[in-house]
Amino acid sequence: MAVFTPPSGNSNSTDHTHTQDDHDKDDNDIKKFYIRPSLGLKLWGPLVPAPDNLPGLYTLITIQSAVGFFALWRLRRLYKLPPPRRIATGTHSDLSFGELPSEMIVNGKTKIKKDIADFPTLNRFSTTHGDIVLAPPPIIPRQSRFVSVRKLLWGLFGSLLLSQSLLELTRLNFLKYDPWCDEMKSVRDKKFFNNIVKYYHEGIDPTKIKVKDAMNGTPLSTNIPEVKQSVALARAQVEAQNPIIKWFGPLEYKPMSFNEYLNRMEFHLDMFEFFQNKRNIRENSIELINSISHNPQSSSTGLEGLSESKKLHLQNVEKRLHFLASSGDSISAPVKKRSSTTLSRGVILPHDTKGPQDIDLDTIRSLYDPWMTLALETSLSIKFIPTTMPSHTKTPTSTDQPLPGPTPKALTNEKTH
Repeated sequence: MAVFTPPSGNSNSTDHTHTQDDHDKDDNDIKKFYIRPSLGLKLWGPLVPAPDNLPGLYTLITIQSAVGFFALWRLRRLYKLPPPRRIATGTHSDLSFGELPSEMIVNGKTKIKKDIADFPTLNRFSTTHGDIVLAPPPIIPRQSRFVSVRKLLWGLFGSLLLSQSLLELTRLNFLKYDPWCDEMKSVRDKKFFNNIVKYYHEGIDPTKIKVKDAMNGTPLSTNIPEVKQSVALARAQVEAQNPIIKWFGPLEYKPMSFNEYLNRMEFHLDMFEFFQNKRNIRENSIELINSISHNPQSSSTGLEGLSESKKLHLQNVEKRLHFLASSGDSISAPVKKRSSTTLSRGVILPHDTKGPQDIDLDTIRSLYDPWMTLALETSLSIKFIPTTMPSHTKTPTSTDQPLPGPTPKALTNEKTH
């Protein structure tokens, strides 16, 4: 006889606390938003669209390129040389911005009209007028440090934006395989089917959704499995067409790291190179065999530049080809007597058919298509519901009643003849 001692209340409260903390942690992980991966749009931060959202990517690339060109245009304006000084031409002279009215250039020398009385070291009461000759102005005008810093910032900013836009365009247009794009497409499909299962088990609220027959308009019961499946599919499609979901993809999606991206790209390139080399070897082998079989006299002259092992191999291939050709001409195929003009598959041949060469394969296949025969003789009814369940779905206990409709693992095949 055994005595069962229930656990103390403290342990229950501790377990409940841990369970609640784990649940809150899972909710926080689900609500966490990850920045979508990109090579040249990282400056946009969380506004970067999903890797398979091509309209969104091209929109951001266009805006980023326009801002980069604007920055270079501002740099060009800062690098513009200042306008020339006022040049005296006869009685007319042009006045440029930032100059004194009395400043002009005559015969390559800068002169400033000044009154001697304006200088305090000279006679203040003198009314004599004269020209003060200054040194010629520098070819490259001196600029302040602030202008130099502005040039540097505008140049770096514009070059950075344009280089990033070019990098992203290269990824979108020149890469035949993009791991980020393929991953996002698979995540969207999984999310779509998970939503179907989720909405199917949630059921239909009669106060919010009413289902009517498309033929006569009579209301249908919301407990019918087919109706629940149709409503779940419609709700999943509406959520997939949400503008936020179309722009970012599923919000809980966590993209792969850049290292994993590079590893997948490297694996794809290695496999592509492997299959390409295999295809080239096969084509070269077929071409070599055809050349040997058609020109046996010239094949011996082409063996001079090859190694000994390759020479022996090609000679063996040539001998086998000649043996097969000679044996095929000397030995005739045995003639079999056909007792009936009806094949085992129900194909009726014409009465004048004496050999395989008298059969019109195109006509026979059009009349006795095996796939069409299989389709007419077979009727399949397959119902498939994904087994993926949402994480927050309540696990049924032994006392809970099973929900109506098919189970998540239901897969029925019905075959009738």
